Amino acid sequence: MKQLGPIERDLRIDFFRGFALLMILASHLDLITGNYYVRFTTKYLHLGFSDFGEVFIFLSGYVTGIVYLKVLLNQGYLACQGKALHRCAQLYLMHMFSVSMVLGVSAAFYAKTGFLLEMANVRPFFEDPVSAAMLAPVLLYAPFFSYVLPLYIVILAMMPPLLYLLQRAPRLACCISLGVYLAAQIFPWLNLPAYPWGGDAAYPWGNFWGFNPFAWQFLFFCGMLLGSLARKGRWRPPKSRALLWLAIAAMLLAFAPRAVFTLVRRDFIDSSHFTGFLSAVLPLAKKSSLGPIRLVHFFFLAYLISQLTPNTTEFWKGRLARPIILCGQNSLEIFCFGVVLTHTMGHIFVHYQGGIALFYALLAAGWLASTGGAYLLAWKKRNITHFRGAAATPPGKPGP
Repeated sequence: MKQLGPIERDLRIDFFRGFALLMILASHLDLITGNYYVRFTTKYLHLGFSDFGEVFIFLSGYVTGIVYLKVLLNQGYLACQGKALHRCAQLYLMHMFSVSMVLGVSAAFYAKTGFLLEMANVRPFFEDPVSAAMLAPVLLYAPFFSYVLPLYIVILAMMPPLLYLLQRAPRLACCISLGVYLAAQIFPWLNLPAYPWGGDAAYPWGNFWGFNPFAWQFLFFCGMLLGSLARKGRWRPPKSRALLWLAIAAMLLAFAPRAVFTLVRRDFIDSSHFTGFLSAVLPLAKKSSLGPIRLVHFFFLAYLISQLTPNTTEFWKGRLARPIILCGQNSLEIFCFGVVLTHTMGHIFVHYQGGIALFYALLAAGWLASTGGAYLLAWKKRNITHFRGAAATPPGKPGP
């Protein structure tokens, strides 16, 4: 196979991945507080059917295609699979650390107040700690908002064979990933079990992963496919006026269901007139199984953003973008930190019976802590790199 050389980093990927992480923090804080009148992300920053979860998974797949293709072509399949498994081990350790921290925070607040956040899904641990402690290490139990890393671990572990197949039989690789996605849409029980048992009776085990890996792998695969093609210089977003207007129309149409929900909720229209419409749309836009409407909506959204944010603009190298880019470049640590922050701030909000002012104060503090942590991580990595470079310099020669 042809070997690949170095490539210039696309700061747009880091920016939008970091932006997605900050918006996910806002969304999680909104949900865990239970004060739906705030609805920060739904009211002001929701993108229609898809949301920032799709942004994060797609871009992670795109980066995987760029990084792992080089390993595959330069070092071979075994090295590529080994790198993926090593990364999975890192993800697993960070996931278990964040779960332990969340449970520790919940235990501290429970000891002080005797209260547990219902949205946090920590009650099963306190009611049956033995079962929860046994199932958490095998990724069958996790507090809410900790589901992304288990999804990432499962998907990343299965991607090297598909990446290899993309180089040999690309149509077969696409058919396999698409076939698994369609199977997850047709058979709702095709998912992984989750504790506590006894949820939806339509599933054999009663409860399931919040993000179905058999469905979400297709979005990750699409990102990996485009990233690998871009890495070889064989793909860039097509420039088409017709496609651009189609994407704009899709974005506008995506707000129609939300407009209907708002009108029904405010009693401006009778909900009975839209029962058939809502019952037809909602299953196809389900988040846990990445419904087809969400998937198509995201692809149009991604195309629209790619056309409106060229890589040549100086904004990506400016001071305003720098904090968000650093969050994207340290996405694993910032995501885990955000999960712990969400549960901590949720307990504070409920304990002090906060309102909208406390919500936004906590959100601002969470964003500042996340960006501050990203700067600290960047400084640490920069110093480690400098130290290693100086240590590797032979005596009598200048350092880097």
